[in-house]
Amino acid sequence: VLKVPMGRVDFCAIEVENYTKISTEYPEYAKYLAECWYAGNFSTDEKEIPMYIMQRADIDPDRVSDISFKSYISDNPDDPDGDEYYWDESDVAYDCLYTIYGDVISELYEIFNEFDINDIHTSNIGFIAEDEPIIIDYSGFY
Repeated sequence: VLKVPMGRVDFCAIEVENYTKISTEYPEYAKYLAECWYAGNFSTDEKEIPMYIMQRADIDPDRVSDISFKSYISDNPDDPDGDEYYWDESDVAYDCLYTIYGDVISELYEIFNEFDINDIHTSNIGFIAEDEPIIIDYSGFY
């Protein structure tokens, strides 16, 4: 996927920086992030526009929610209809990842805290295979 930054903050550059740091310092966790690279600049008469490439993933917030909800129902037999289920998008994203990958996601979120990656929600999870979610937006929110 070709990405071009919009606005005053280049969140794409932050993603490249975060991906580079995590893949270097914590290589075993990089596989949970869509790969991201700086591709160069596009030159116009007025300015240089940075371009980035990110691994493609299909975004499906409903699927993320379904995985989380099914896990909740399985873990909470006293609430078979999910009446007590919460719908916070950040928690739902975490639950989806945790359901598929287990405790390693808790460790990954500790690394996210270290790098100020603080905005993971259902629309920041994509799928690169049927049951393989990956995080596609990990710049953090400043």
